[in-house]
Amino acid sequence: MNKNKYEYKTINGKKKRLHTHVMEAKLKRDLRPNEHVYHINGDSKDNDVDNLIIIKKKCREDFSS
Repeated sequence: MNKNKYEYKTINGKKKRLHTHVMEAKLKRDLRPNEHVYHINGDSKDNDVDNLIIIKKKCREDFSS
């Protein structure tokens, strides 16, 4: 576990946040540069695919408030 509360995983030499890996596996593609994975329930340790959505990075602040 990282000090910023996100879990990381290394696959094929790429270290990414676990929730990013989970979403990319679901989508069967890498995230686009303007995409961000958001935890619906606000729990960064809950990386269940049903708790994750993709939002545009510029909209992230709207979800965080």
